[in-house]
Amino acid sequence: MTATNSTPETTAAPAQVAEFSNSLAGSQQLQAGAFQQMARAQQEVQAEFLMARSFPRDETRCFGQLKQSCGRPQFAGKTAYKFPRGGTEIRGPSVHLAREAARIWGHISYGISIVGTSAKEIHIQGWARDSQTGTRVVSEARFGKLIFRKDRGWIEPDERDLRELVNRHGAVAERNAILKLLPPDLIDMALEESARTAKTGAASELKKNPRGVAAMVADSFLRFGVQTSQLKQWLDGRELHEMTDDELVELREIMQSLRDGNSKPEEHFAPLPTAEQKNKETAAELRSRADKLAESLRGAPPPDKPAEVVSVKDAPPDKTDPVTDQLKASIAAEKAKAAKGQTGQQDLPGTQK
Repeated sequence: MTATNSTPETTAAPAQVAEFSNSLAGSQQLQAGAFQQMARAQQEVQAEFLMARSFPRDETRCFGQLKQSCGRPQFAGKTAYKFPRGGTEIRGPSVHLAREAARIWGHISYGISIVGTSAKEIHIQGWARDSQTGTRVVSEARFGKLIFRKDRGWIEPDERDLRELVNRHGAVAERNAILKLLPPDLIDMALEESARTAKTGAASELKKNPRGVAAMVADSFLRFGVQTSQLKQWLDGRELHEMTDDELVELREIMQSLRDGNSKPEEHFAPLPTAEQKNKETAAELRSRADKLAESLRGAPPPDKPAEVVSVKDAPPDKTDPVTDQLKASIAAEKAKAAKGQTGQQDLPGTQK
């Protein structure tokens, strides 16, 4: 019995040793790769600091260059977001403006890092570093691994949806980190210039092709589930092509807020009525119409007795008709003349009877 049991133990030992050796080798390779990546990142940071010290930024030129960028209508329409909070409107710089400002300001690096992940949530960091001043800021975000679908509610995302979820939250964290590095007056100047440019561009677009602009706006909001009827209600019942330039600018800021994930459609637009609500509204409208009709009939005078219809054959002649009287007089005169002529012919002398 002892000899039989010793055989598998002795044969299994080399396999276990080989497996342990492979796992150890794999771990050492991972560690070596991590060390190489850390060394490369450190070299990049040192190079950035060296370049920033050698070629410092010209802040006056940066202000002018950012103002010039905000003078482009296509870019100006993406620089701000807007959403309601506590009865007030919150307006701020978008991710696009933060990245453009960081590019022009110079010597700024930014990005996102995944700190940790679990079965239910993800923890990320948006970071930004100014190589000239040596300042580094971090903006963190935690969010659940869930996405909302109208037909299915909150569900677990697939790989593509999860990547989009991380990118959307990461963009907001990245924007917040960048804005902490940049001068506030730089961003305020950019927002003011962008607002002027966006209004001028909106007025020009609506003047050239109002219906085309309305179609593009409707299509953009439809991707977020906002129907044309909701947009018309937001415009106080007017058609989309009747919007003003200020309303077009505001709608584009709302659209940018939806794209950045700062707000949801129901925060800006009234929800669509359900089938039950539509039936109730229809019944209420019909009752209102019936009440108005009953009220109008209640106060109206009684209808007159309808006139009796008499045929032309049975109708008595109109005695006061002058044409009829003249016709009768003419006929009577002709008869009298004819009778008188017959009488005179009988009394002529020499006529034989």
